[in-house]
Amino acid sequence: MKLKLIKVKDLAHLKKLTDGQLSEFRMQLNGGVFSRKWISYDRENKNFHIENCIDGSRQVLTETRLMDSRITLIGEAITKGALWLENRWTGN
Repeated sequence: MKLKLIKVKDLAHLKKLTDGQLSEFRMQLNGGVFSRKWISYDRENKNFHIENCIDGSRQVLTETRLMDSRITLIGEAITKGALWLENRWTGN
């Protein structure tokens, strides 16, 4: 079975993909090296919950902080078309 990746188009698209559910993303910057992140969006509090798979660290970020490259590279990856949805956690 071939893995189907969905490119994140913009911040609104990321919200739609992660609203109320935990989803696995591939962020591919710097010549093809990629990192994985689990991301969910909490609509009520307007926060993104992120787990960085490389080290297990966790972040809770507002939209503004998510797009700030001094805090995370996720916003840059979205802008460059380098953030891809890989999997969704179904709880099964």
